Amino acid sequence: MLPEIYDHLPPPHITLQILSVLSLAYTVILVVGRLYFSPISNVPGPRLAAATSLYEFYYNVVKGGKFFLRIQELHDEYGPIIRLGPNEVHISDPTFYSTIYSLTEKRNKVGRLYQNAFWARKSSFSTLDHDHHRLRRSMVNQFFSTAKIRTFAPWIQERANLLCERFNNEFRVRNENEDKSKEKILNLTDAFSCLTADTIMEYSFAEHYNLCAKKDFKSDLIKILVVFFGQIHVLINFPSLLYLQMAVLPRWFVLWLDPINRVIFTYMDNLLTQITTTLSGTSQSHQDVSHSTIFADILSTKKAPPQEKSKERLFDEAQVVVSAGLETTGNALAVAMFYILEDGEVLRKLKEEMDGVWGELEAGEDGEAQRLSYGPIARLPRIAPNQTLTYTNPETNTTYPLPPGTIMSTSIYTMHQNTVLFPDPQAFLPSRWLPDPVTGEAPRAPSLPSSASKGSEKLSSYLVTFGKGSRSCPGMNLAWAEMYITLANVIRKCDMQLWETGRENVVPDKEYFLSRPRVDGGVRVRVL
Repeated sequence: MLPEIYDHLPPPHITLQILSVLSLAYTVILVVGRLYFSPISNVPGPRLAAATSLYEFYYNVVKGGKFFLRIQELHDEYGPIIRLGPNEVHISDPTFYSTIYSLTEKRNKVGRLYQNAFWARKSSFSTLDHDHHRLRRSMVNQFFSTAKIRTFAPWIQERANLLCERFNNEFRVRNENEDKSKEKILNLTDAFSCLTADTIMEYSFAEHYNLCAKKDFKSDLIKILVVFFGQIHVLINFPSLLYLQMAVLPRWFVLWLDPINRVIFTYMDNLLTQITTTLSGTSQSHQDVSHSTIFADILSTKKAPPQEKSKERLFDEAQVVVSAGLETTGNALAVAMFYILEDGEVLRKLKEEMDGVWGELEAGEDGEAQRLSYGPIARLPRIAPNQTLTYTNPETNTTYPLPPGTIMSTSIYTMHQNTVLFPDPQAFLPSRWLPDPVTGEAPRAPSLPSSASKGSEKLSSYLVTFGKGSRSCPGMNLAWAEMYITLANVIRKCDMQLWETGRENVVPDKEYFLSRPRVDGGVRVRVL
């Protein structure tokens, strides 16, 4: 019977030819449909990007995280709205930002980015559905209110004191005439990352690794995001690799392939232990502190159903909460210090002002430091609204309907490089944030081509370091507290001088979810 069936089948080479023709036909139909019959086919942009997501793959994987810079070039060529993919647009219009990232309208996330590349699918960050996200987000929001962070501020102050003591005791130059080769050079990027890592662990579990006491501030933990996010663009396109690494292949084999993965496994094991002991009641550290503790206190949240407090769910949430607090603010602090030390006049004014008000120093806006931060500055938060949005190009008066499900975004980098809002955007100009010396009013944004308000908005409303809308970063108040307290202490108590550090060490040059400079090594200084 079987031989007779085989006799009627075409030869193998004919079968391959048929499959090749069918594949080619499918590809042609798919590309033609995307180019000419897609609801967003009239949106300008490179034809290759409209045809395939391999366009982004090339700039992010082959060229190494360069897509965010390519987006800027495309806007210069095509205008404020461009088509980045078969179903994706990017809009460089500050007045449209709050429409995309709305606080009131439903906004779903895109699974290709937020679930393909993160092993924390049950976290609020990776939750795609808008309503489910709001439930999970409400569980952690309460811990990042201004009032809650204020009660935690004394703990941050203690860490800042410890850092300043170590800077002056261990790294200070004792004699300007001594051999330069024997000086201890301080890496501020590492030091500040140790502080922020201790801070987020303490606030999450009432326990921390005391990284601020580490020799030369060296720790594998503060490099966890560098290790993980170095793979992110590959994982976005090949999510099965992450599944194989984390759930299928034995650890010894994964470590044999790349020993650096040991950092990731150790980090995740420690977090899982923290969650397990918190849930079981074995850990009672939270009872010995006066501040809130996220994962112990979250168990008493009455609004959330029991399944939202399971070990798996809270483990995923812990991965995101702790990871978000490890490197982002630490690098922002280091870059802020770079620009302050680079401009002697800014440093002098800061020291004078703080000397006069140190006893009653209150937090003020440090927007310029955050606008140039080396944290989430290049992030491209992708949203898929479930309603039709329309965008009108103010240059051509052309209206583009964007149907439900269209992926749209405005990168944080694009917003902060807008030359109308921020003239000379690469320059460090704290004066642009200062209130009017006569009226005391906050600085206003200049008139934008598409703005109906004609410059009535505050300039700070376009500072989107933490995003905006219902998907913005919940840890904003904690990050501001770390920035204010740490910068104030270091600038007032320590004298520093940049050492073999230039703009190539801080200006974003590539993006792996977080931006990276052209030259690694961190911000290094001599302590005088």
